[in-house]
Amino acid sequence: MCLPGFWRNARDFEGLAQHLSRTRRVVTPDMRGRGNSTRASDPSEYRFEALIDDVWKIADHLHMEQLVVVGTALGAFMAIQMGHDCPNRVAGIVLNDAGTETTPPRSKRLGGTVDHLERPLEVLAMKLKEINGKYFPDFDDEDWQWFAKLSHREAASGQYVRDFDPLTSEETKRFRADKPSLWNEFAGLNIPIAGVEGSVVRLSPAGPRREDGCGKR
Repeated sequence: MCLPGFWRNARDFEGLAQHLSRTRRVVTPDMRGRGNSTRASDPSEYRFEALIDDVWKIADHLHMEQLVVVGTALGAFMAIQMGHDCPNRVAGIVLNDAGTETTPPRSKRLGGTVDHLERPLEVLAMKLKEINGKYFPDFDDEDWQWFAKLSHREAASGQYVRDFDPLTSEETKRFRADKPSLWNEFAGLNIPIAGVEGSVVRLSPAGPRREDGCGKR
């Protein structure tokens, strides 16, 4: 189960899903208010807990008894909470570009680059290159346009805009204020955990799996 970040969607996992699907079943949902999922009229419908409940409903619908959860940013925090709440159903988690703090310093930098202005794809690709070029030095213009389309959708005007509901930002602020850290939940996990940031991979050995969490929903 691959869960995207605050302002991202399932397209981020296209390459990973193609690779893993050779040997595993891979599910990459768009969270509420992101990608192809519907938009709400009330920001409370985007609550962290509601997003997690959605994932369990998807898993139950697909008869997935156990999950390995791969999460980026918001998805990583969801993975930690899911592993804490339902250790008998989460076989392991992969935390991509996230730890336990819900507002790390770099999130403020990234948050300042997010808006809902419509831009031509070429202009958008250039802007993303200016911000991220040092991380992807081998990207050409076509790569940057592909990169832009991961997090943006084409509007009726033919220009591109961020592919998430601005109302989700209100819930993001509440979530981060109410839960600045998931360290306690993380520290109690007794399942395999991989942390990925750039080219650095950190693994923790699997401890005994607890069976006192959630049952089948």
